[in-house]
Amino acid sequence: MRRPMRVSTLAAVSLALLLARPASASLLSDFQARLAQTVWAAQQTESILRTLPQSSTSVSTPEGLSSYAALLSENIAGLNALAAARLASDEQRRVLAGGLQAIASMLHDQTALATNRGLFSLVSNLSSLEEACRTSLAQLAAQKH
Repeated sequence: MRRPMRVSTLAAVSLALLLARPASASLLSDFQARLAQTVWAAQQTESILRTLPQSSTSVSTPEGLSSYAALLSENIAGLNALAAARLASDEQRRVLAGGLQAIASMLHDQTALATNRGLFSLVSNLSSLEEACRTSLAQLAAQKH
């Protein structure tokens, strides 16, 4: 049931990557590279989450899943740092906002999966990452002239 949303989210991220003007290379190319790494790590995290059985009791997070969650955390910190830079154009802000929105949506879905599997420490981490993306989105919106 959630599959079409993930496909449309991935399509939106891909479209943002393709439509960004190459003239503003440095910031946007760094953001796009980091975004691609983040999407990959999020996909790996989700695939592992889907293989785990559901549980109503708290269970420890598997090591592989913890590693991808750490990679997600590093990449999202990088995305948020790039988004905090003062941007010259509305187009740059739009591209960054689209990427951050897509990642926040993916994290929201993964938080629900982790909750259903009793991975409450991971839930806390994913929720914090989602909130960081949403905070960056608000900061980008405030930068508009």
